[in-house]
Amino acid sequence: MHNDKFYLNYSEEHVWYEVIMLRETVLNITQSEIWLHNAIHESFCIHLRNLTEFLFPGQNKKVDDVTIIEYFPQYRASQLCVISTQLKKFRLKANKEIAHLTDKRKFELKEKDWPYLELASELLTKFSEVIDQIPPEKMSNKFRIILAESLDTLNSLRVICPVSHTLGDIQASIYRSK
Repeated sequence: MHNDKFYLNYSEEHVWYEVIMLRETVLNITQSEIWLHNAIHESFCIHLRNLTEFLFPGQNKKVDDVTIIEYFPQYRASQLCVISTQLKKFRLKANKEIAHLTDKRKFELKEKDWPYLELASELLTKFSEVIDQIPPEKMSNKFRIILAESLDTLNSLRVICPVSHTLGDIQASIYRSK
C-alpha cells in the first residue's frame, strides 16, 4: 500500500499516459500504410486493455498492480464496477489477438472488427463517472483535465464521423487502394 502522493504522481504520469494514447490511437487509426495502421491498432488494443484492467480489475490482479481500488476502495461494492459485455469481449479479444499467440486469433477481416470510437468513448465515460469519487489528493488535476478533454475530443469525432470505422473496414479500404 502506497501513500496518497504516490497515487497522485502515478495518475499524473501513468494513467494520464494511457488515456492520451487511447485517444491518439483512435484519432490516427485510419493510416493508409498497412504496417503503420497495424502498429496503431495494436497500440489501441494495449491501451484499451490497460485501462480496462485498471477500471475493472479481475481475479488475476497481482499484488503490484495499480488499479482503481487503490484510489477508491469502495469501488468494488459500487455499481460503477460493472463491466459491459462489449468491454469484456474486447478485453478478451485484445488478450487473445494482441497480447498472446493463441489459436484464437482471427483470420477473416470481418472477425477482426474493432469499434474503436465506441470502445474508447465507453471506457473514458465510465472513467469520468468514477473520477468524482476519488479524492483530489490521490488523482491529479492534470489527469482530470486530460480525461475531460479526451472525452470531448471523442464526442466531437462522433458528430463528425457517426459511423465507427472498424479494423475490417479500414484494412479492406487499404488493400483496395494498393
